[in-house]
Amino acid sequence: MGKIVARDYCAGIILAVLMTLVANQARAGEFQWLPTFPPDISFLAPDGSSSFRGITLHSTSSQVLAVAAGLGLVTDQSTFVATPKIISEIGICAKYCAGGVLCENPVAHIHFDEHGTILRMEFNTGFFLRGPVPTRKFADDFFSRYSIQPLVQDDDVCFQDVTCFKGSTRMREQVLLLRIAEKIEISVRPPASVRRKVAEDN
Repeated sequence: MGKIVARDYCAGIILAVLMTLVANQARAGEFQWLPTFPPDISFLAPDGSSSFRGITLHSTSSQVLAVAAGLGLVTDQSTFVATPKIISEIGICAKYCAGGVLCENPVAHIHFDEHGTILRMEFNTGFFLRGPVPTRKFADDFFSRYSIQPLVQDDDVCFQDVTCFKGSTRMREQVLLLRIAEKIEISVRPPASVRRKVAEDN
């Protein structure tokens, strides 16, 4: 009787170990996305726009700086020549070079117009993940994560020697994912109607 119990116990342990290995293998194929700021924020902002770790197309420059600081990242700022008090671009960096002057590892660039409205957001995979990632899987997971609907590619944007994925969010934000050489870049722009209005106002 004791031998039967011992065999059942050992079999249970082996089964548990096998199940753990299978689960770990399944998780190994999943990306470990970096946290957002605040930590409990969803992929959608209250106004329905997409939130990329806390930054949206409706964010102000002050909000972008606050999110970057909350994520433990550092920033560089550029201003307009004619209006030096107005921020034209915020570079979000993993760290500074020696002396704290240049951004050594930029993971994002946020571009603004003279009125403080975001014109476009540019990210690389370092803003969302650590380490190298396969392009196709990242594109699939990124589009799924942010509910991006794939669009037909335009020949003037996606060249033959560039891996390219285009899409549109629920709020019609335009997303372009490019792989140039070994680098993956993600560009997010407002809907075309908003861009036209901004152009007219400027």
